Amino acid sequence: MTKAKFKVRIAIITIVILFIFIVAIIGSIALLIKENAISRMNVPSKVFGIVSLVGVVAFVISNLLFKVVVNEGYISVRTRYGKRFRFHISEIVKLDYQIEHYKYGAYSTMLIKSNNREVMINQKMDGFLDMEKYILEKLESGEINETAATSHFKRRVSEGIDKEENCLLFKR
Repeated sequence: MTKAKFKVRIAIITIVILFIFIVAIIGSIALLIKENAISRMNVPSKVFGIVSLVGVVAFVISNLLFKVVVNEGYISVRTRYGKRFRFHISEIVKLDYQIEHYKYGAYSTMLIKSNNREVMINQKMDGFLDMEKYILEKLESGEINETAATSHFKRRVSEGIDKEENCLLFKR
């Protein structure tokens, strides 16, 4: 039996790294202001600095906003842009699981699509393993339509769960 209520969101380590990045940028700006270097900068440099700062802040905020909450059969999503939507697991029409192989390992992504909405989560998010277990259990119990899952979905999710649990046991 898996958890009936849990969250999937960006990993804590990523939040810490993003926070350090923002502190470094703010520190650099403070240093430039203190040294009165901004007034000596030419216009293109100022524009580039402002655009870069706005882009970094938007990237950080969008990553912090994303959240998926599973609660008693409903999946609630807050997108990177702050929009919210919710659907019941019985509304799921497509489940796909992709594994990308890179030089230093594999990277898994799960796509969950309802009639008019979709959410994509990846293995680096906190709660990804809980979501894998939950979806697999609901698929096997019939609460999610069997035809929603791609042909290799169940096999890959099962392999991913086994691999994650073995890695967690090995780390302890």
